[in-house]
Amino acid sequence: MKEKKKFQAPSTPVLMLILIIILSILTYIVPAGSFDRIEDPETGIVNIDVDSFHFIDKNPEGPFQVFIDLYNGMVEAADLIFLIFIGCWVAIILTETGAFTGFINATRRLLKSKTVLLVPGFITIYALDGFQGEMEGLYPLIGVFIGMCIAVGYDAIVGIVVSAVAAVIGFNVGGISFYNTGIAQTVSGLPLFSGLGFRLIVLAVTVVIWIAYTLVYCRKIKKDPSKSVVYDLDFSDIAADMSDEGAPFTWQNKISLILFVAAILFFVYACQKMGWYFSEISAVYIILAIVLSIINKVSMDQAIQYLVDSFTGMASGCLVIGMARGLNIVLTSSGMSDTIVYYLYLGVRHLPSWLTASGFYFLHLLLGFIMPSASGMASTTMPIIAPVADLAGVTRQTACLAYSLGHGYAQLLWPTNSIAIICGLSKIPLGRWYKFFMPLFVILSIAICLLLTFATITQWGIGLQ
Repeated sequence: MKEKKKFQAPSTPVLMLILIIILSILTYIVPAGSFDRIEDPETGIVNIDVDSFHFIDKNPEGPFQVFIDLYNGMVEAADLIFLIFIGCWVAIILTETGAFTGFINATRRLLKSKTVLLVPGFITIYALDGFQGEMEGLYPLIGVFIGMCIAVGYDAIVGIVVSAVAAVIGFNVGGISFYNTGIAQTVSGLPLFSGLGFRLIVLAVTVVIWIAYTLVYCRKIKKDPSKSVVYDLDFSDIAADMSDEGAPFTWQNKISLILFVAAILFFVYACQKMGWYFSEISAVYIILAIVLSIINKVSMDQAIQYLVDSFTGMASGCLVIGMARGLNIVLTSSGMSDTIVYYLYLGVRHLPSWLTASGFYFLHLLLGFIMPSASGMASTTMPIIAPVADLAGVTRQTACLAYSLGHGYAQLLWPTNSIAIICGLSKIPLGRWYKFFMPLFVILSIAICLLLTFATITQWGIGLQ
């Protein structure tokens, strides 16, 4: 008697390809629509005319066009893809020269049995980093954090939660990020980055929930490793090796890490104050890789080999990035995006006032499937949502918060968003992520709805309208 094979969820690239094919078929069925768009000459932000929605001729995606969109997605995502390759190059140098291993083991010796403190510590640090708008910068370091967490008895899921996912947690609230809160408040006629106090409260509540949930999971898998949702998977090809507990923490290691941390902090400043983006950050990473090679006496041939290794290790995840961008091209070029926005808007405009803010949250959560760009969603939806909020008795400040939280958690929910990239880079099947995340997502959504209801009842931000 043949043993029945268990269902195995497809890998993230395969899932993305399936989604692109399904959406290309839907372009023949879903009516195409469009809003009129007007660019503000002062800010450069493209706003839409709320009452201008109209149907247009369908522009279905033929089988050949789908593959063109896939290629164009790869090209459009090249800036992020090469940032990840080059950033991973630096991470490999730091790993191979023992800097990360020495630091982690020095920390383990210092904390002894209290390595569990690494979880709340890193989640808090990187959530604050995401709060000011930085999200993608940790992608090249995912393997390092996975290696660290495996070394202290946890798993790859914890590795992404304390690093890239933690940055998304902070980005979701978007306190001082122009990419989501800044654009949403500008479009809604609010002072830039106003309402920071309550946003910090929301950040604190969500971070505490994440930490508590992750610590419970850590305790469970520490007691019984088979309870890990990725117990049967091998991460040896991407996880930085942290197994050498006796690894020394040399002066070269210390200088290398100081330079690395200094570069990360400088990126935060430069992106906020100097308008830096991927190209400038990549240039600094290249310079840093050369300097680190000199300090650690790594030959240039070996340094270039580490760069090749970074391309090899990150290839699957970077493929997902390009495919996700291609999927977005299918939605926008076919005219489906505006149609979906319009009909979802019709579903929330007549909710009771106390439910309206929560409705805005779920609206943007759903729209996150087709609009992974924070700035693109803010420019598209907030000109519609702001006047609806006025009519419903919800402050525009609360509406902006609902948008940033809805779009933010879409990043961790839909395979068209950041979580597909994070799971692709960490080689965690999306199905395993959902097994960990979905109970937490329900808890977080309840907490978010309660916070938004409180903001509505207290008329948070009314003085700014």
